[in-house]
Amino acid sequence: MDFQAALPPAVRWITETLEEAGFATWVVGGAIRDLMFGRAAKDWDLATRARPEQIMAAFPRTVPIGVEHGTVGVLARDGTLYEVTTFRRDVEALGRRAVVEFAEDIGDDLARRDFTFNALAWHPLRQDLLDPAGGIADMKAGILRTVGAPRERFSEDFLRVLRALRFAGQFDLTIDQPTWQALLGAVPELTRLSPERVQEEIMKVLSQAQRPSIALRLYLQSGALAVLYPEVADAEVGTGSDPTDFDRALAVCDALRPSRPLVRFVALLALVKSMTGGEAEGVRGAVAGLMERLRFSNADTRRVSSMVATIYLGPPTTDAIEARRWLSQAGPDHVRDIARIWIAEARTGEEGAEPTPGEVRDRIRTLRRMLSTARPLSISDLALDGSRLK
Repeated sequence: MDFQAALPPAVRWITETLEEAGFATWVVGGAIRDLMFGRAAKDWDLATRARPEQIMAAFPRTVPIGVEHGTVGVLARDGTLYEVTTFRRDVEALGRRAVVEFAEDIGDDLARRDFTFNALAWHPLRQDLLDPAGGIADMKAGILRTVGAPRERFSEDFLRVLRALRFAGQFDLTIDQPTWQALLGAVPELTRLSPERVQEEIMKVLSQAQRPSIALRLYLQSGALAVLYPEVADAEVGTGSDPTDFDRALAVCDALRPSRPLVRFVALLALVKSMTGGEAEGVRGAVAGLMERLRFSNADTRRVSSMVATIYLGPPTTDAIEARRWLSQAGPDHVRDIARIWIAEARTGEEGAEPTPGEVRDRIRTLRRMLSTARPLSISDLALDGSRLK
C-alpha cells in the first residue's frame, strides 16, 4: 500500500519537525484504515512521544484542543488543523471513558486501541507500518475484532459498542463471535453514555455509510435500538405493526444521500407512527421527545419532528386546490426534503404500488408551482391584518 501518494505535505512537515526535535512520531487512526480499504483518507491524526507543551513549542500556530488528554491541534500553512496526541496507555476503565496516562512508546498507544484495524501506525519518513494486533489480516478476511479481550475493551468505554456496529456496517465487516458476544453483554450499559455521544454515533452512521441499513440492522439485532431508540424499536416489533415496516424504512434510508443525514433520520423515525396511531401531533411530540433526549439543537428538533409529522399526510394529487390545501396544512417549509423522501419511498416500494415514482414527481411539481405563485397559505401570509381592517 502506497500511503506516501496520499500523504498531505503538512503531515510530513509535522513528522519531520517533531522527529528532528527528538520525538518519535507516527500517523495513526482512521487515515491508515481508510486507505487500506481503498477509500480516501479524511482525518490525518498523529501520535508522538512529545508532551503537549513540547508540541506547542515546536510549531508557530497551535490550538489546545485537549491538552489534559494530550491532544494539540497543529495548524498547517493552509489553515488545515491536524491533531497530534501524546502516546497514551490506559490505567483505569470507567465504562464511559478510560483514565489514561502518557506513555513513551507507540506500542503502548496501539495496545489501547479499540479494534484491530484501528491499531495501525505508519511512519511517513521511514515507511514503516506497525500492525501488532493483526488488523491487516482481519481487514482482508472481512472481520471486525477487538484488540485484546473483547469484554475488557467494551468495559473501558461502552461507546465502543456503537462504534463496532457503525464500523461493521460502514466497511461491510462480520463481527467475530467473541467480540459479538461481549458486545451483547455490554448493550444494557449503553444508557450510561452521554446523549451527545449517542447522537454523534447515529449521525455518523447516517452520514458516512452508503448503506446505513447494515449498521441499523445490527442496532436492532444487538438490542441497542431498543435501549437507545425505544420509539423506533417498539414501532417495529412491539405494537403489532407490519414486520416489514423496518425493512421499508431502511430501504428508504439507503436510497437517500449520505450528505443529508437528518433527512435519512426522518425516514427512520417514520416508524414512530406505530406508537402514536399515525396522528400527526402525536408523531410530532414523540419525535420531538426523542430529539430532545439526545440533545439535538432546537432547530433540528423542530425541523425533524415537523417533517416526520408531515410525511403522514402523503403527497397530494396534482389538483391545484388539493395541493394548496395540503401546503396550508403542512406548511411550505422543508417541502424539498420531504419530496426526496417521497421519491425514495416510491422507488423502493413494491412493484405496482401507488403512487408510482412518476406520479410522485408530478405531484411534487404541482406543489412547487403552487409555492412559486406566493399565494397566501395562512392568515399570517395575508397583506392585511386584523388591526388594519379595524
